[in-house]
Amino acid sequence: MNTVRKPLKKSILKGIGLFALILCLFLVGVQNFFLRSTLYTQYQNRMRNVLGYAASVIDADDMEECIRTDQRSEKYDETQKMLDDIKTRTGVHYLYAVIPLNTDPTDNMKNVIAAVTPEEYAEWERTRGTPEEYTLASLGETTWDAYSSGAAQKYLNAYSSDGISFFENTTEFGTDYTGMMILHNSAGEKVAALCVDFEVSEIRQQIRENLLDILIVVIILGLLFATIFMIWADRHIVQPIRTVEEDVVRLARKSHTSRNPDAMVYSAE
Repeated sequence: MNTVRKPLKKSILKGIGLFALILCLFLVGVQNFFLRSTLYTQYQNRMRNVLGYAASVIDADDMEECIRTDQRSEKYDETQKMLDDIKTRTGVHYLYAVIPLNTDPTDNMKNVIAAVTPEEYAEWERTRGTPEEYTLASLGETTWDAYSSGAAQKYLNAYSSDGISFFENTTEFGTDYTGMMILHNSAGEKVAALCVDFEVSEIRQQIRENLLDILIVVIILGLLFATIFMIWADRHIVQPIRTVEEDVVRLARKSHTSRNPDAMVYSAE
């Protein structure tokens, strides 16, 4: 009897395990899709808020004149301080304005302004000199080889579109998720691209952490389901089959040496 009972239980257990595994993978896959979509939407909303606030403190006409003359104005310096404060308070990776020029391997992006945190100023002063020499985005300078041709193309594409654009880009500063808003002067002409970056690793880390929590819950629910189903299957499938098997064996033994036809009639006990 064991040769029948054990393979049956084992087959049911394997079936439950396979079903639970497929269910877990399906649920995690679905959650990953919706989680990524939701999380990126949240970051896009944060970017819109930061860009909108940053754009409100920039005088585009004054910025355009600074770009034309390569000279900082009083308003430019005030804008620098306000952007520094926005970056410090919001915790974004980068907040800056550039002008995409071309897709050449070098000199494909023109710097306009970039926000700097007090920690970055202090680090620059400690390693290279005074904060005044901080040249993360020196007005009018090109970025030389910081942006690859592929990254520069993404900036050019976004610069040619209206509204706020979002894209991932990899530069010498790392891999970031970028939001771009076009700054226009009072005549409606383009002045520069205002950009905010969040580290892609930060987003992916949040996705991994959330997926891990979801995976733990799914595994617990899967084990609970498998346990309950195994108990149910043992009571309603394995036990009845075992009873039938035992009855058939008894019938066979009883009727083996009997010539009475009534002895061969099966009746479940």
